[in-house]
Amino acid sequence: MINLPIEALVDENGEGEEVAPEVGDTVVLNEVAGEVTGVDGGVATIDLKSAGGVPIEYAAHEEAAEETPMEDAEGDALMEAAMAADEEEGY
Repeated sequence: MINLPIEALVDENGEGEEVAPEVGDTVVLNEVAGEVTGVDGGVATIDLKSAGGVPIEYAAHEEAAEETPMEDAEGDALMEAAMAADEEEGY
């Protein structure tokens, strides 16, 4: 996800009035600029830099950060169980 100032997303409605998008609205980003940071086979990785001339700020992924420690803990528990089983079998 990215963060953009709401002013960068203001658009005109059918009556010519400027309106800001609300949660759940679909927006179209014009003139998106980015930098190719990698190419793997037929896929390019792009670091987004700006949209409509407004710098892009990446949003923090709190949900992903919260999941990582749990995955690490599960991995550690599985590794310990495997090592204990190996010891019991004499490996």
